[in-house]
Amino acid sequence: MRPLRHDSGPDQIFRNVCNYGNHWVELDLRGRWPASGGSNPEGVGATVYVTAGGVTQMREQNGGHHRWSQHHQRLHFGLGPDAVIDEVVVKWPDGSVDTFLGDIAANQIYLAEEGAGALQPVTLGGGTQPPGTGPECREPDITPATEQGLFLWRDCPSDTWHMRVTAGGPDRLIYNGLVTAEQPFPAPPLPFSIENNDVLDNSDPLTILYDLKVVNTGKDGFSFEMPATGQTCFRADTTIYLGISKTPVGTSLDLASLTACGNLAELSIDDVTVSEESGMASFTVSLSTTSSEEVRVDYSTIDATATAPDDYTAVSGTLILAPGETSGQVQVPIIDDALSEGMETFTLQLSNPVGAIIANDTGTGTITDNEASACGQPDFDPATERGLFLWQDCPTATWHVRATAAGPDKVVYNGLITAEQDFPSAPVPFSIEQNDVLDASASRAISFMLSMRNSGQDGFSFDTPASGQVCFEVTAPPDVQLFVGVQKDAVGNTVNLGTLGPCSTIP
Repeated sequence: MRPLRHDSGPDQIFRNVCNYGNHWVELDLRGRWPASGGSNPEGVGATVYVTAGGVTQMREQNGGHHRWSQHHQRLHFGLGPDAVIDEVVVKWPDGSVDTFLGDIAANQIYLAEEGAGALQPVTLGGGTQPPGTGPECREPDITPATEQGLFLWRDCPSDTWHMRVTAGGPDRLIYNGLVTAEQPFPAPPLPFSIENNDVLDNSDPLTILYDLKVVNTGKDGFSFEMPATGQTCFRADTTIYLGISKTPVGTSLDLASLTACGNLAELSIDDVTVSEESGMASFTVSLSTTSSEEVRVDYSTIDATATAPDDYTAVSGTLILAPGETSGQVQVPIIDDALSEGMETFTLQLSNPVGAIIANDTGTGTITDNEASACGQPDFDPATERGLFLWQDCPTATWHVRATAAGPDKVVYNGLITAEQDFPSAPVPFSIEQNDVLDASASRAISFMLSMRNSGQDGFSFDTPASGQVCFEVTAPPDVQLFVGVQKDAVGNTVNLGTLGPCSTIP
């Protein structure tokens, strides 16, 4: 019987089952011709060291030949969880050594050329990589309840791109950006979980604009096809996580070469504080760098403690920055009323940018009241400021009292709070000692005697009835100063808590 040769077995095909969460890098070597003082062109005989995550691996370039078969000369390094390579060292057959340093991205093929200063990315076939093999391919495993980010991948067999954003928690997040192309997109984007407060706009055939809001376990996004020719660039206001390995690739990505596009300028808006009598709040919208194209962004006001039309005039529209301009103004008229309201705020929000991305989408407008206001805790130093300070936490309607001595002499404050209706609850003491008095035994009166010295401060908090007059009166000492609200307005020794004016007689 003729013995079997070890190369005569049946043909077999094997499926390589990968852990798609791991990372890799592959290297092609190119030596200089020996006539030029270098190594052989294939780099046969070279030794290559790759370091990532504190682990160094070694491969030898042996030409790829075996007795009955051969393998690819490209050197493969498995990197496990490490998505960045710290160092690549190539020891060439002629004795020269090349060291390539820096944050070298994994999941990529590179050319290491003898004497070159940097690794060069390799694209298979002179174009895109074969279906299913590129680092952008395959959908990542995303847990929207705990993972926060923008995820982008390509279904390589169909060549369709998909994008998803998540909040990973209870805080509401906003993702905005755009996809730009040199040729028209072949079809409109396909929305995924887009709600009324989201924006997905492809009215410009060369641009897909998105502004997506997510919270908790929400996951929004869209799918799209890129044109067959020309550059297509995906731009975001946050880091893009690419492919099944969720590799961070920056805030812009050329979808053909998987390299960074030129970054778009970023829009931001400032906060503004104006007095009520100023008549106008002027917000500045700034661009991080000049643009050679027109930049547009929509704006609109949103009520907070200040409301339109009582406190300001609502505005909305589109701000246009001409090429070369780096800032513009949005004017919001302010209403000067006769009410005592304290500080109030509203928001001016940016949305739907064109030609830029939004880095900061909201500016806060703060209106300071020109009438005496009880709202807001004042800033006072009990060691140097003597008086009785009274203010209201306006969102909760709770009042607070603090008395100070501002010196070594003992000071005693006596007073009475009376109401036309029953107080809804007992006062809450603050630093009340045995020699102080806080008496709420009468349903429509609170009497107090507060004594302190040096930097001590005594006081209490209380809620007022829903209707009827409430009068706050200080009877001692005779030179008492009663300061109200965050601005510490002096109001004498008696004040109506509803109007901050004089009290009328309570029966």
